[in-house]
Amino acid sequence: MPEKGLKLSPVFDGYLFYLQEHGETFGAQHVSRTRTCLSIDDFNPSGGLPEPLPGETRSPEEIVRDEYGLAAAAAGRALDCLGRAAPLCATGADRSRLDEETRLTEAIYRANRACWNTARWFIGRNGGDPAVMRLAALDERENALAALPMYAEAPWLEFNRRLDGRYSAAAEMIAEKVRMLDRWLQEND
Repeated sequence: MPEKGLKLSPVFDGYLFYLQEHGETFGAQHVSRTRTCLSIDDFNPSGGLPEPLPGETRSPEEIVRDEYGLAAAAAGRALDCLGRAAPLCATGADRSRLDEETRLTEAIYRANRACWNTARWFIGRNGGDPAVMRLAALDERENALAALPMYAEAPWLEFNRRLDGRYSAAAEMIAEKVRMLDRWLQEND
């Protein structure tokens, strides 16, 4: 969750092999053009912000924040349900499938929680409310650190194993994110 315009560590860069606007990337020139930062420094979704319905009192940014919050909460409830299902597993295969579903659901939960925190951060920063930024930073620090074991225990969730690009390991990105959050929290205590 950087400040606007802050140059980020290359750990957040990825080489995307199939950018729609560039086509396939078979030559070195195309690959170099597909290097892109995987982080954002403000609201700028590729599809644009939602258009509020008539009578809606929230801003488009608040709608994005709230939708990610709802998605994170729903994934959290699903994660709780999967945790309660463990005693129902009758076989090793059942336990293995439940474990995979649980890890995938945790990844979805953590991703939506990170997006929720990012939206909260941007709203706080753009509105000049450091208290909101601090709450988002503290929650995202906790969320990021809690994700580390997930990637270690389920390497198939690792970004750098994807085939559509070349990415840094999740642990490297998380470590840099936590360093950035710690630095901001210390400077804004």
